[in-house]
Amino acid sequence: MDSYNILQLPRASLHYDGLGIQFGIDFDSTLQVLRALRRNRDGKEKRWADDFASSRSAALETILTGASWPQARIASCFNGESAACLLCGHPFADALHTYYLCPVVNAFDDDNVQDTNDLAIDAVSHADTYPCMYFRGPMPTACTQLPDEHLKFYDSYLYTYDLNAPPIDQWPSGDYFGDGGGGRIPPYVGVESGLLLLLIVCSSLAYTLPLLVSFKRLPEQKLPLLMFY
Repeated sequence: MDSYNILQLPRASLHYDGLGIQFGIDFDSTLQVLRALRRNRDGKEKRWADDFASSRSAALETILTGASWPQARIASCFNGESAACLLCGHPFADALHTYYLCPVVNAFDDDNVQDTNDLAIDAVSHADTYPCMYFRGPMPTACTQLPDEHLKFYDSYLYTYDLNAPPIDQWPSGDYFGDGGGGRIPPYVGVESGLLLLLIVCSSLAYTLPLLVSFKRLPEQKLPLLMFY
């Protein structure tokens, strides 16, 4: 199955909003939420109300399979159809506008909408490279696998601390990894530099951020992997 996917994904990436999957799909990340919704729907693991799990799994399956039709997509396939947004009147309602930029949708009084409006910044910056992830959901393996230059970390010294970590000025210099579970993590490499470049690999993309504060509180389950260097 894996070898078949490797052969077929370059062709599949040419389909609607498929660019980004040509080098592989991380199916575990891609299907994690859908599998949880299905387990809930089937009564194997109750976390949500049945109607919520059923409607959300159906919507997610529609998006993952490329069966959603923003107005611009409809206009590109059917003569006489307008590409304008039916909600706000924007002249070109493509996937980026429909999912991230429509002011009418962004103003919905719903926690699921308000808590994800900030994703629009990343979508505007990176959706041209990874439309598969931003508009359909398949997670490219390029966004979840460690780059080769970071594999050397496995051969480095490993320091572990249980509940009582040493004072901030006594941490040895080097590379630090957090599990994204939340809490206080020292945002610098060592006492020599006092500055950390934090590489975040999450559900969007990897990018670096300079942190100059003494501590950074990380929200639980927001950052699956942190690499400090």
